[in-house]
Amino acid sequence: MNSASLSSDDGSWLRIGGATVVDHDGPHATSEKTGRVALSKGVYPFELGYLQATGGSSLNLWLEGPGMPKQTVAGGILFHDKDPK
Repeated sequence: MNSASLSSDDGSWLRIGGATVVDHDGPHATSEKTGRVALSKGVYPFELGYLQATGGSSLNLWLEGPGMPKQTVAGGILFHDKDPK
């Protein structure tokens, strides 16, 4: 089982392969919420959303899985598929 955590001020949400993994929506102070998803090895489309209401602003995303400790998602692992199927 894999998990994803979002910390945000204000709302945020994460969808992987069309399924909502973390729904941390709505205005709130910085806080973290974690969701779980079963993923096999491969490439998955994802959507990361964020809203800013008032006050401070922050957004952090971490992933964790079998043999992979919780870590910040680095831009180097992300890419844009120019020819989606």
